[in-house]
Amino acid sequence: MLKRLKADPEYPRLFSTAFPEATDKITYDTMAEAIAAFERTLKTHDRFDDWQKGDDPALSAKELKGLRLFFDAGCTTCHVGPVIGGKSYQKMGLVNAYENAADIGRFKVTNDEDDRFKFKAPTLRNIALTWPYFHDGRMTRLNDAVKKMGHLQLGKELTAEEVELLMAFLNTLTVKTRQAKAE
Repeated sequence: MLKRLKADPEYPRLFSTAFPEATDKITYDTMAEAIAAFERTLKTHDRFDDWQKGDDPALSAKELKGLRLFFDAGCTTCHVGPVIGGKSYQKMGLVNAYENAADIGRFKVTNDEDDRFKFKAPTLRNIALTWPYFHDGRMTRLNDAVKKMGHLQLGKELTAEEVELLMAFLNTLTVKTRQAKAE
């Protein structure tokens, strides 16, 4: 990785600016520091955060129905914690098999049969802005991904109304400065 960064026309200049006192500008330590600085910029503040802090009107009745459905349907089995996911590996196609059987997930790394078809459950923060969806990028529309996840992970054929309610909730997870409505 260090060779690639040093060979890039842009990174040596950027690292030089970011780490002017460092003798060797591109090292594992400066790379880690740069990544950490970038990750600190990813902190979001959205309407869901406002609601969690007691601002009841921050979410509409429809968005609250979507949140209740999110809990009741079982989405929190994988999407939990402050970033609503991103902390565990889960089997893609828990109830119904996923079409892409060529990508065997974490099994490629661990050679543990229990890890076959397991992928990191993504955070849902800013999910309306972070397409394409799924580990292989097969879904480009969030509403299609929501419907598919109901089938794959929960064994449920979500109705159009249920997808709409879940989408209403998921859109509350978009950072306020970049509010977007996903389809």
